Amino acid sequence: MNMRRHLWILLLVLLPAKAAAEIDPYVLLNLDRTAFRARPMALMPVDNLDGVVLVYGDRYAIVRVIRVTDRGIQVLWRSSALEGGAIQEILVEDLDGRGGYDIIVRTQGGVLYVFDETYSSRWTTVNENF
Repeated sequence: MNMRRHLWILLLVLLPAKAAAEIDPYVLLNLDRTAFRARPMALMPVDNLDGVVLVYGDRYAIVRVIRVTDRGIQVLWRSSALEGGAIQEILVEDLDGRGGYDIIVRTQGGVLYVFDETYSSRWTTVNENF
């Protein structure tokens, strides 16, 4: 239910962009602010495809990568349930400097996960080492 509410907010933010071929930078700024307030969610830097890519975590320890365009929402990737409880924080950064964006996830139990640009698990901590 919580994810649906956030997605409705995102769609309302993107409604002005529906008539345009590209998403207005002002709309992207509003979307970034919305994603910040709707934690755990992160805005992935824009790629060469249309739309906006968001990384969203839920209380069931599942991470989703979704693309929001004027044509609707497309789920690009969905993780299996992660160990460590609900997702508390998500960051998107280029950790290795190769240009691809890595997804960093922190769970309620203190477990960190790093997924690379192909959504493969790259690194995981255990609770004792956090």
